[in-house]
Amino acid sequence: MIPSPHEILAAVPRLAERHGVAVNPSEKAIRAAVLEARELAVEEHDEPAAVFFAFARHRWAFGAAWGVLTGAVSLWQAERVGRWVRARPDELRTLALDVVSGRADFAAVAAWFAKRLAAN
Repeated sequence: MIPSPHEILAAVPRLAERHGVAVNPSEKAIRAAVLEARELAVEEHDEPAAVFFAFARHRWAFGAAWGVLTGAVSLWQAERVGRWVRARPDELRTLALDVVSGRADFAAVAAWFAKRLAAN
């Protein structure tokens, strides 16, 4: 299950520290991203891609740390559903830029994640 906005807000400081970034999260944007991710995820295995896509689109959720934390939150979601993502941070940032620029829709992101998801 995709975490609640409250759970995301609680995890942001730990994720930011782990990745060495400063963050000023927007509760409003996080709520919007969580709502979108929940609408996109049909099955549990879709959740990491849905979280990634939604937070990439709502880039103001993490302010300047958007590029790093979009990937971090989706990796965290993958762990929550017993998966891990075989991807480097730079690949995740490139994918996030593709979402923001309109070069990648949710179907493309879901396919990208499907190729890289592995069971724990």
